Amino acid sequence: MINKILYKLVGLGGTFDHFHDGHKDFIRYAASFSRELTIGITDKKMTLSKPFNKTIEPANARSRSVKNFCENEGIKARIVELKDPFGPAIERKTIYALACTTDTIFGADKINEVRSKMRMKELPIHIHKLLLDKKGTGPINSSRIRQGEIDRQGNVFADVFSKDLQLNEIQRNFFTQPQGKIVSKPTKPSYFTCVVGDSTLEKFIQNNWKYNLGIFDGKRKRVTFNSKVLNKLKIDEKVDNRAGTISKTMINTLKKWIKNRDFKHIFIDGEEDLAAVALVLLLPLESNIYYGQPDKGIIEMRVTEGLKHKIFEVLT
Repeated sequence: MINKILYKLVGLGGTFDHFHDGHKDFIRYAASFSRELTIGITDKKMTLSKPFNKTIEPANARSRSVKNFCENEGIKARIVELKDPFGPAIERKTIYALACTTDTIFGADKINEVRSKMRMKELPIHIHKLLLDKKGTGPINSSRIRQGEIDRQGNVFADVFSKDLQLNEIQRNFFTQPQGKIVSKPTKPSYFTCVVGDSTLEKFIQNNWKYNLGIFDGKRKRVTFNSKVLNKLKIDEKVDNRAGTISKTMINTLKKWIKNRDFKHIFIDGEEDLAAVALVLLLPLESNIYYGQPDKGIIEMRVTEGLKHKIFEVLT
């Protein structure tokens, strides 16, 4: 932080989706050397090229988050909608400097390039280093939140799977309870549909319901059974996972699928139930996971920030 007022008005901009600790740090940085801020929030059209853009919040929700934060922090700010990368930054006598991050310096340079062509004075640029996640391996940004890797505070969900995880009695009892809603058929997700369990996968296939990943172990109610439907499937990956555990091997296979999606079926030698739990912490937001609950039916878990936090807290 500079902590010295250098300018009357500083401009900054961004998507400000899933408003997080990195956003807060950046705005505080800009406010530390300016009496007032003009903060540009990109409109929907400008977000279409971003990763996992289907789960970007509406512009009015993103603006409200920024506005509420500034009010709570006592930061004087004007919020404007950006329909292009420049906004008020190429208007005369409005902004005295720009604040950007190490990720957005190209945009700040482009603004000065345009200002120069318009025979306007180039603006000083102040660059803020991105806040890192709690593991220190990557930035806290909205793309990673939408992708399901981290939360808004920078917790890395996959950290709980750094080694084979043996569930204790409290955790096992927790996961015997449905962690979603009972459905008669699947609903359309924003991203992926994953199916865990022989009976559930068999039903998906019989009903021609679309899915991206199927995980099964050749058992029904933990008893080996012969399914003519599942016997026809091509097993792309075979993974060891003992009952009551989430093995690192299974996690690595799930990560590989999420990254490449170049296979469709995983056979678990052991027990596949907890693959559904692992998927909650690994999948992008608004993906769907389906598994069977004895005497209840098919459970649908929609991957949300809330569900990720719930599972993360139980496992840590």
